[in-house]
Amino acid sequence: MVEHQWKIVFTVVLCFISVVFSATNPNDLRIMNEFRKGLDNPELLKWPEKDTDPCGTLSWQPHVFCKGDRVSQIQVQKLGLKGPLPQDFNQLTELYNLGLQRNNFNGKLPTFKGVVLG
Repeated sequence: MVEHQWKIVFTVVLCFISVVFSATNPNDLRIMNEFRKGLDNPELLKWPEKDTDPCGTLSWQPHVFCKGDRVSQIQVQKLGLKGPLPQDFNQLTELYNLGLQRNNFNGKLPTFKGVVLG
């Protein structure tokens, strides 16, 4: 009986740890890395180049916020960023808050069809 209880406790703890340290959705991660790599001055974001998990660490804040493993907010206003925006921003399906003001983005404006910004 005691052994069975330990197995249950271990399973619950393991599930909790996997949620707390969850990896970013692979598609969201691809889009965020595409955004960073497309910029002429990505150093202004101060995002770590080797950090591959914007939803699992605080180092992408205060610019990227997540809900679980999904990117829900991007706040990069007033940074003087230069470069194009990813054309597949609309695939960030949990994105509800996007701040891009006062930057120097160029190129074609991506479609946000399917994204509910509030």
